Amino acid sequence: MSHARVNSLAGYGFEVPDTEVARRFYEAFGLEPKAHGEALALGCADVAAPSVLLLQGAPGAAKCLHHLSFFVDAADLPASWWLPLPAEQRVLEVTHAVAVAAGEAPSFAQAWRTGQCVAAAGTLLGWNGGAPFHTPYADCTLVMPSLRQARQGVTIVRLARAAVQHATG
Repeated sequence: MSHARVNSLAGYGFEVPDTEVARRFYEAFGLEPKAHGEALALGCADVAAPSVLLLQGAPGAAKCLHHLSFFVDAADLPASWWLPLPAEQRVLEVTHAVAVAAGEAPSFAQAWRTGQCVAAAGTLLGWNGGAPFHTPYADCTLVMPSLRQARQGVTIVRLARAAVQHATG
Protein backbone atom coordinates (compact mmCIF):
# COMPACT_ATOMS: atom_id res chain seq x y z
CA MET A 1 0.00 0.00 0.00
CA SER A 2 1.34 3.45 -0.86
CA HIS A 3 -0.33 5.30 2.00
CA ALA A 4 -1.44 4.74 5.57
CA ARG A 5 -5.14 4.87 6.40
CA VAL A 6 -5.89 7.13 9.37
CA ASN A 7 -8.11 5.43 11.95
CA SER A 8 -8.65 8.34 14.33
CA LEU A 9 -7.20 11.50 15.77
CA ALA A 10 -4.75 10.73 18.60
CA GLY A 11 -4.20 14.29 19.78
CA TYR A 12 -3.17 17.78 18.87
CA GLY A 13 -1.18 20.69 20.20
CA PHE A 14 -1.61 24.44 20.23
CA GLU A 15 0.98 27.15 20.66
CA VAL A 16 -0.44 29.82 22.95
CA PRO A 17 1.04 33.21 23.87
CA ASP A 18 0.88 32.48 27.63
CA THR A 19 0.54 28.97 29.09
CA GLU A 20 -0.30 30.37 32.53
CA VAL A 21 -3.35 32.19 31.11
CA ALA A 22 -4.31 28.99 29.27
CA ARG A 23 -3.98 26.96 32.49
CA ARG A 24 -6.33 29.32 34.35
CA PHE A 25 -8.80 29.31 31.42
CA TYR A 26 -9.10 25.50 31.37
CA GLU A 27 -9.19 25.27 35.18
CA ALA A 28 -12.19 27.65 35.13
CA PHE A 29 -14.04 24.93 33.18
CA GLY A 30 -13.14 22.29 35.76
CA LEU A 31 -10.30 20.72 33.78
CA GLU A 32 -6.94 19.98 35.39
CA PRO A 33 -4.06 20.90 33.09
CA LYS A 34 -0.87 19.12 34.14
CA ALA A 35 2.73 20.09 33.49
CA HIS A 36 4.08 17.86 30.71
CA GLY A 37 7.70 18.86 30.22
CA GLU A 38 7.67 22.28 28.60
CA ALA A 39 3.94 22.02 27.84
CA LEU A 40 0.59 21.79 29.61
CA ALA A 41 -1.33 18.58 29.02
CA LEU A 42 -5.10 18.17 28.91
CA GLY A 43 -6.18 14.56 28.95
CA CYS A 44 -9.11 12.27 29.41
CA ALA A 45 -9.68 9.93 32.34
CA ASP A 46 -8.30 6.42 31.80
CA VAL A 47 -6.11 7.54 28.87
CA ALA A 48 -2.36 7.44 29.51
CA ALA A 49 -1.27 9.92 26.85
CA PRO A 50 -2.59 13.48 26.89
CA SER A 51 -5.04 14.34 24.11
CA VAL A 52 -4.16 18.03 23.95
CA LEU A 53 -0.85 19.79 24.54
CA LEU A 54 -0.57 23.54 25.04
CA LEU A 55 2.91 24.83 24.21
CA GLN A 56 4.42 28.24 24.88
CA GLY A 57 4.46 30.28 21.67
CA ALA A 58 5.91 33.69 21.02
CA PRO A 59 4.64 36.35 23.46
CA GLY A 60 1.84 38.35 21.86
CA ALA A 61 1.41 35.90 18.96
CA ALA A 62 -1.99 34.43 18.17
CA LYS A 63 -2.86 30.89 19.23
CA CYS A 64 -2.00 28.48 16.41
CA LEU A 65 -2.01 24.78 15.67
CA HIS A 66 1.32 23.19 16.58
CA HIS A 67 0.74 19.56 15.58
CA LEU A 68 -1.77 16.80 14.92
CA SER A 69 -1.18 13.14 15.64
CA PHE A 70 -3.14 10.21 14.25
CA PHE A 71 -3.66 6.50 14.88
CA VAL A 72 -2.91 4.21 11.94
CA ASP A 73 -2.69 0.45 11.52
CA ALA A 74 0.93 -0.72 11.46
CA ALA A 75 0.09 -3.05 8.56
CA ASP A 76 -0.82 -0.01 6.44
CA LEU A 77 2.64 1.55 6.77
CA PRO A 78 5.25 0.90 4.06
CA ALA A 79 8.17 -1.22 5.24
CA SER A 80 10.56 1.65 4.41
CA TRP A 81 8.96 3.74 7.19
CA TRP A 82 10.09 1.33 9.91
CA LEU A 83 13.45 1.74 11.63
CA PRO A 84 15.32 -1.40 12.64
CA LEU A 85 14.90 -2.36 16.29
CA PRO A 86 17.88 -1.61 18.53
CA ALA A 87 19.82 -4.61 19.86
CA GLU A 88 18.69 -3.72 23.37
CA GLN A 89 15.98 -1.57 24.88
CA ARG A 90 16.58 0.20 28.19
CA VAL A 91 13.76 0.30 30.73
CA LEU A 92 13.97 3.04 33.37
CA GLU A 93 12.55 3.10 36.89
CA VAL A 94 11.69 6.58 38.15
CA THR A 95 12.91 6.75 41.75
CA HIS A 96 12.57 10.45 42.61
CA ALA A 97 10.43 13.39 41.53
CA VAL A 98 11.79 16.82 42.43
CA ALA A 99 8.90 19.21 43.07
CA VAL A 100 9.19 22.98 43.55
CA ALA A 101 9.80 23.75 47.24
CA ALA A 102 8.80 26.88 49.15
CA GLY A 103 11.39 29.63 49.18
CA GLU A 104 13.70 30.77 46.40
CA ALA A 105 12.71 29.95 42.83
CA PRO A 106 14.29 26.74 41.52
CA SER A 107 17.11 26.78 38.98
CA PHE A 108 19.23 24.19 37.22
CA ALA A 109 23.03 24.12 37.37
CA GLN A 110 23.12 23.68 33.57
CA ALA A 111 20.77 23.19 30.62
CA TRP A 112 19.80 19.57 31.31
CA ARG A 113 17.78 17.67 28.72
CA THR A 114 15.48 14.68 28.99
CA GLY A 115 17.19 11.33 28.63
CA GLN A 116 20.55 12.74 29.69
CA CYS A 117 22.43 10.23 31.86
CA VAL A 118 24.60 11.76 34.61
CA ALA A 119 27.52 9.44 35.34
CA ALA A 120 28.50 10.42 38.90
CA ALA A 121 26.43 10.20 42.06
CA GLY A 122 26.28 13.50 43.91
CA THR A 123 26.43 15.67 40.76
CA LEU A 124 24.83 19.07 41.36
CA LEU A 125 21.62 19.32 39.33
CA GLY A 126 20.41 22.67 40.66
CA TRP A 127 18.82 24.54 43.55
CA ASN A 128 15.29 24.23 44.90
CA GLY A 129 13.92 26.44 47.65
CA GLY A 130 17.45 27.77 48.13
CA ALA A 131 18.95 24.31 48.73
CA PRO A 132 21.11 22.38 46.26
CA PHE A 133 19.88 19.04 44.91
CA HIS A 134 22.08 16.31 43.44
CA THR A 135 21.93 12.99 41.62
CA PRO A 136 21.23 10.30 44.26
CA TYR A 137 23.20 7.59 42.42
CA ALA A 138 25.56 6.99 39.51
CA ASP A 139 24.16 6.75 35.98
CA CYS A 140 21.09 8.79 36.90
CA THR A 141 18.82 9.54 33.93
CA LEU A 142 16.94 12.86 33.89
CA VAL A 143 13.32 12.78 32.76
CA MET A 144 11.63 15.95 31.50
CA PRO A 145 13.65 18.65 33.32
CA SER A 146 11.72 21.90 33.01
CA LEU A 147 11.27 25.14 34.93
CA ARG A 148 8.56 26.49 32.64
CA GLN A 149 5.65 25.55 34.97
CA ALA A 150 7.66 26.10 38.18
CA ARG A 151 5.26 26.81 41.00
CA GLN A 152 5.16 25.18 44.42
CA GLY A 153 4.39 21.47 44.25
CA VAL A 154 4.95 21.07 40.47
CA THR A 155 7.55 18.49 39.43
CA ILE A 156 10.58 20.05 37.72
CA VAL A 157 12.52 16.84 37.04
CA ARG A 158 12.23 13.11 37.61
CA LEU A 159 15.26 10.96 38.33
CA ALA A 160 15.49 7.41 37.01
CA ARG A 161 17.84 4.45 36.85
CA ALA A 162 18.06 1.52 34.49
CA ALA A 163 15.72 -1.21 35.73
CA VAL A 164 16.45 -3.91 33.16
CA GLN A 165 17.91 -4.32 29.72
CA HIS A 166 15.75 -6.21 27.21
CA ALA A 167 17.02 -7.79 24.03
CA THR A 168 14.80 -6.97 21.07
CA GLY A 169 13.96 -9.01 18.03
